[in-house]
Amino acid sequence: MRIRGSLLLTIVATMMALFIGCGGGDDKGGVATLSWNPVISSSPISYTVHYGKQPSASPGACTYEHSVDVQEPQAMITSLDLNTDYYFAVSAFNGAARSLCSAEVTKRTAILAVR
Repeated sequence: MRIRGSLLLTIVATMMALFIGCGGGDDKGGVATLSWNPVISSSPISYTVHYGKQPSASPGACTYEHSVDVQEPQAMITSLDLNTDYYFAVSAFNGAARSLCSAEVTKRTAILAVR
């Protein structure tokens, strides 16, 4: 069973740095908030957000370093490196088949200055 339609990753990608407290020296405070238009025609039961510091090998491929499954057409990805470019794409799963990945979106996490 093939998933019909395509995912349009309209990333409301707010890339920001969250920092609580002082010190620690942890550069993994970046957060990406993503949302996309849901696939309606094939009744997906979940989505996978694929992401990493390198772009995908080819359009539609989901070749990224990391992925996370979510139930809704939105996700918050945490523990990202600060001041770093990340590449994101989304695929849908309907219980039988996975869609191709959406178009890729690139965002840079914020720089955090701590005094």
